[in-house]
Amino acid sequence: MNQENKLRKGPSREHDDNLVQARRSGASNRHDSRTPLGKGDDRLNSSQDQEAMELAARVGAQKEEILILRQQIDAARIKELQLLNEKYALERKFSDLRMAIDEKQNEAIASALNELTRRRGGLEENLKLANDLKVAEDERYIFTSSILRILADYGVWPHAISASAISSSVKILYDQLQWSTSHVQGQMDTSPTLHIDEQPIIPVDKMSRDVVGSTHQNLTDRGLMGVRNGNMPTNSVDLPPSSHDEAPPIVSKEEGPAIESFRIVGDAFPGGKLLGCGYPVRGTTLCMFQWVHHLADGRTQYIKGATNPDYVVTADDVDKRIAVECIPMDDKGRQGQIIKQFANDKNKISCDPEMQWEIDRYVGKGQVTFSVLFLMDSYDKWESAALVLRHSGYQIMINRTEEVVIAENFSRDLTIKIPPGFSTQFVLTGSNGSSYPLSTYDDVRARDTIVLTMRMFQSKAMDYRRKVKA
Repeated sequence: MNQENKLRKGPSREHDDNLVQARRSGASNRHDSRTPLGKGDDRLNSSQDQEAMELAARVGAQKEEILILRQQIDAARIKELQLLNEKYALERKFSDLRMAIDEKQNEAIASALNELTRRRGGLEENLKLANDLKVAEDERYIFTSSILRILADYGVWPHAISASAISSSVKILYDQLQWSTSHVQGQMDTSPTLHIDEQPIIPVDKMSRDVVGSTHQNLTDRGLMGVRNGNMPTNSVDLPPSSHDEAPPIVSKEEGPAIESFRIVGDAFPGGKLLGCGYPVRGTTLCMFQWVHHLADGRTQYIKGATNPDYVVTADDVDKRIAVECIPMDDKGRQGQIIKQFANDKNKISCDPEMQWEIDRYVGKGQVTFSVLFLMDSYDKWESAALVLRHSGYQIMINRTEEVVIAENFSRDLTIKIPPGFSTQFVLTGSNGSSYPLSTYDDVRARDTIVLTMRMFQSKAMDYRRKVKA
């Protein structure tokens, strides 16, 4: 029986039962040993029995307390299991939510990447279109400038800088040239039409206004009667190519049209104006002019657009020799001998001392800023800008917005072009092929100073790079 109770109660109950039994056996033994002592010991035994009963009561109370604690432990275990089940359920829900969030994030990232790809394609397309537009604007600017220069040379200036006005002026010029061609051909009768290197024929009146002497005025008046009546343009005339295979008649030097005392007058410095002049003799009514460069290697280079008696020296002429060729012609289509005259006594064109001093000072400082005008999107919108030159490169900045249009180092691909005629404009073509039209404030000399200074900076930068590589 005791063993079964021990197995049921466990280690704590077994310990308590053993303690109670030990005390009971001790009390019984004491009682048995003291029984012969008599009645005096009964009180002692009763007190011991009372202690044993109290001890048994405490043991019972502890057993009940242990039972309650075990019940509480069982309830806590059940609650713990419930909490664990809830935890596992929440973890499963959290995992599902996390997977759903990851899926949504992946979808959002994929959508954002697609949108970025689409926008990048749009930006690339916009950049390509902007570059194409810039190229078209540059071509339009060059074309418009050329047309306006031609119209100005013939005195047919449009009333406004617009496509319709320029087209109307071109039509007027075409009609005038067509009539002039018919008129000149009528004067030449059946003689072949003069056509040398497709250069325009300059009426001698333009030359004689400046330099022809009074002794030849009657000849000039007789040869230009149609011009003064308004039947011919006051400037140059392009004659159509001859339909005949034979060349125009060239007469001997003693018999044919000629120009006496032909010379060049003017200042042979950048910004200066030269004039080929002389006295027309032996029936000379028309003259063809062509200004040429004579290079150091002996080659001859015709100057594009320089087909008038007068010529404005530019920065492109520096370190080159300039000459003008003149072919006189009479009203019968006979051509005289070609006359050539060199400017500056056959010496190379150089800067005047003041301009050269300015250029040397700028190059010595290593940095300079020029105030220029920059052509914006349309050909009639010029913005004030700053052209900054340094040892290594250059930049163009719009003054109003402080926007840097271009900033790059000097390279061999950089070119600076100057249009022919009395113009203050010049065009920079960067290493990327883009053109940047610039102009000075109605000052040809300032334009040439800027161009020569920039070319000097470019040359020094190239020399420095060659030395570094070496």
